[in-house]
Amino acid sequence: MKHLELLVEAISARYGLAPQPDWPERIHRGLAVIAEDLGLPRDELRRRLPQDRALLRRLAGHLTVEETFFFRQPDHFSALVAHLRRRLLAGGAAEKVRVWSAGCAGGDEPYSLAIALTDSLEASLVRRVDILANDLNLRALERARAGLFRSWSFRTQDPARLRRHFTVTARGEHRLHHEIREMVRFEHLGIQQLAERLQDGSLDAIFFRNVSLYLDPRSSSELFGHFSRLLREDGWLLVASSDQRPDRDLFVAHDKLTTTIFLPRSAEDRSGGRRHTGSLGATVARDWIPPSGAPRRATPSPPAPPATPVDRVRAAATPSPGDMLARARRRADRGGYDEALTACDALIAQEPTLADAHQLRGELLFHKELYSEAVGALRQAMELDKSDLLSRYWYALALQASGRTEEAHREVVDLQACTEALSEKQLLSDGRTNAAELLNAARTLKRSLG
Repeated sequence: MKHLELLVEAISARYGLAPQPDWPERIHRGLAVIAEDLGLPRDELRRRLPQDRALLRRLAGHLTVEETFFFRQPDHFSALVAHLRRRLLAGGAAEKVRVWSAGCAGGDEPYSLAIALTDSLEASLVRRVDILANDLNLRALERARAGLFRSWSFRTQDPARLRRHFTVTARGEHRLHHEIREMVRFEHLGIQQLAERLQDGSLDAIFFRNVSLYLDPRSSSELFGHFSRLLREDGWLLVASSDQRPDRDLFVAHDKLTTTIFLPRSAEDRSGGRRHTGSLGATVARDWIPPSGAPRRATPSPPAPPATPVDRVRAAATPSPGDMLARARRRADRGGYDEALTACDALIAQEPTLADAHQLRGELLFHKELYSEAVGALRQAMELDKSDLLSRYWYALALQASGRTEEAHREVVDLQACTEALSEKQLLSDGRTNAAELLNAARTLKRSLG
């Protein structure tokens, strides 16, 4: 079997990621980055993979998705804060409440919870909450620990809350205050690997949102089995609306109106007895991480899928410009900026008047901190499509990062006026951002410009 196929098999088997058509080039790029970071010759790195678990984990991080933002699905945070408050008040003064953000990307999700708790609960209660977060992407975790975010991360954020918890840096980034960053502990581990280290019944809530759609069905089902043993009897599992739902023999919906919050079924309920009641205070506080060799309840294993990982890595037919753009954007969403930029350049060479390609190219150059080049690419996108508001937003952001604050301020004022004229729910050119989200991001950018 070829070396690439071995890596695909090893990553998929260990971390449950469903292979994608762009994995081969992303793996090649990841290997180049890791070799440079560690000062290893390529041949030595290839020799040590896939047996070296630390290196394999680092490579797998180059295949994950980083796209997220603060207070995504805000009803989850308000509902969970109320639930945790009841849990804290029902427990003893020394009892801890513990939440896990499984697959946290750049930290937006666990930090959103930390902010919501700080804004809603007394300080004495907040101190009793432990938040654990993990991800395979090492660079995303490094950014999360630093607490640095761009204004696009706050496109649904309350401006007053933003001012309370963030400080704008000289480069226009938003740095999360130290006391909020201290509330979250980040681990560079896969979800399966971290789940195996945690004690049964030790968690009060698990965020598992926008993750299962990137996993193979078997791995998702195995994780739901882990979650069912890790949660307390009244614990919550929170998933996104687009995610796979947990197995019905392990979880029950929180109520008839909720389709994204689940409670673990009790042992009696799994065997056909009583329905889960979720009574508060019915469990005893347990250790956060068990001692080595501690016994664990068996996790159900569903049947293996018929297709192998390598079977699913296939070269696509010659794509249309629209397909090429969508593929480049997916690569960008997963943090593959160099691959996405190469795809954009190829697309622009084929379709030089495609405004969306120039806009995405500008975004990618911005993420690579090539701000002057980003300004040029985004200006080209605006000239090709003067009605595209997303290009104008990124153009203003690139101007700010280039030190051209007066020009950036003029652009963002015009952008805000144009966006205010739209319906809040109107989707923009990327098909996923609405006018209300862009308006929030523009207002945040405007405040950072003074």
